[in-house]
This record gives sequence, structure tokens and C-alpha cells, in this order.
Amino acid sequence: MKTLITLFTAVLLSQAISAQTTLIPDANFEQALIDLGHDTGIPDGSVPTGNINTVSALNVSWKNI
Repeated sequence: MKTLITLFTAVLLSQAISAQTTLIPDANFEQALIDLGHDTGIPDGSVPTGNINTVSALNVSWKNI
């Protein structure tokens, strides 16, 4: 039982550590985030969660989304 609890805890911690990016499957939406300064570089399908976790509104009008 102790081994099961340890394994469960390890799995939860690994999920928390790896969940530092948010997937953005729409290339146009990610480009809009780049244009607005919330991401850098070329669209790669993800954005660092820390860059967008406090964003409460986005104006993506005319961005072909």
C-alpha cells in the first residue's frame, strides 16, 4: 500500500511539472498571441502557461481565427 501511495504521488508530481505549457492548436490564434507579446518565435503549437495565466481578455479581431 505504501508503494502504491508513493507511485500515485510521483505521477501527480510529474504531471504538475510537465504542465508548464498550454497547447494552442490554431496557428492563427498562436500568431495573434505572438503579435500581442504573449508568446515568442514561430507558432509551435504551445505557449508557456506563465505567459498567459493572467490574461483576462484578448482583442483578436481581424486575425482570421
